[in-house]
Amino acid sequence: MNNDRHYYLAFSLVEGIGPVRFKLLLEYFGSAQKAWEAPKAELEKIGLNQKIVEQIVEKQKTFRPETYITDLAKKEISFITTADSDYPELLKQISDPPFVLFVKGKIIKEDILAVGIVGTRYPTSYGREVTERISSDLAVSGITIISGMARGVDGIAHRAAIEVGGRTIAVLGCGIDIIYPPENRQLYFDIAKNGAVVSEFPPGMMVTRGLFPARNRLISGLSRGIVVTEGAKDSGSLITASDAAKQGRDVFAVPGSITNPMSAAPLYLMKDGAKIITCAKDVLDELGIIYGALKSHESAFAKATAGEPVRKNFRAESPIEEAIFSILASGGIQIDQMIRKLEKKPEEVLPTITLMEIQGKVKNIGNMTYALCA
Repeated sequence: MNNDRHYYLAFSLVEGIGPVRFKLLLEYFGSAQKAWEAPKAELEKIGLNQKIVEQIVEKQKTFRPETYITDLAKKEISFITTADSDYPELLKQISDPPFVLFVKGKIIKEDILAVGIVGTRYPTSYGREVTERISSDLAVSGITIISGMARGVDGIAHRAAIEVGGRTIAVLGCGIDIIYPPENRQLYFDIAKNGAVVSEFPPGMMVTRGLFPARNRLISGLSRGIVVTEGAKDSGSLITASDAAKQGRDVFAVPGSITNPMSAAPLYLMKDGAKIITCAKDVLDELGIIYGALKSHESAFAKATAGEPVRKNFRAESPIEEAIFSILASGGIQIDQMIRKLEKKPEEVLPTITLMEIQGKVKNIGNMTYALCA
């Protein structure tokens, strides 16, 4: 089998050979090596189209596994096949796992405790804050953060995990050695040092729009659940959430203002049965994962376990937060009454009060009545 994995690698370099066709080859020939060494006429018998057969024949003439593997090693790239014992267990469970996974960094057995965080490339300040909070609190609880290293929510989730010393895995929609978007160059190397960058596409495969849906199924496939923090109605995060549901994974959505276009994806998912979450603990509870003290540098729970009064260290981060603190100083109040007292529009208050609840500054004590956390 050790030698056979070289031919898994060979087939991964043939355009048009994906998980389904590769499985067909294995079933017919019995091993990847026998399939690779098969004559053209034999390959044509099993229904491969002429273009793919011609590509295999050409690759047979030039591919040298030892040389190729040496070149990968020079770039600090390894590969795992579905025949290997260290292939990610969660990914192996999906219907179409990639038969070869290229890796920069290292996947470890603890990565089986993983949650994907995805969303818009253009998050609001609320979306950024929520993503940072949830990602960092999950990471310090021993959860590996999975995302796609795209602009916006993806990058924020990766960085938040790294900043608290957690693990994170980026799934690329291009070759493992192609850094996209280019401004995430440093993030790419930071992720490889604190987890792994992975791709089913071989080195040199350039970015094309058609590769991203395939990438999305791996984000969900590597995760126990997917969190969507913000996204427009046509967000790619909905594709990832759909893949997650098909794979039997949990889908989580963060509530936001109904007037914010970037709340459209989470709101759609909530209507479709996604679990509503406001903090990392909600995710862990739903997944049945035992959690310890959340150690996020600004989480209310961490401050409480450090022995400091939570309220004492809270600072208003905006005029509207200061006004909410002032109103709640005299006791709990129902949200509609609060909005009237503030003389603000609901869409100005609701995102702020939700964020304050996530931060542990206030709590919903029932029937949308809010009070200060003790």
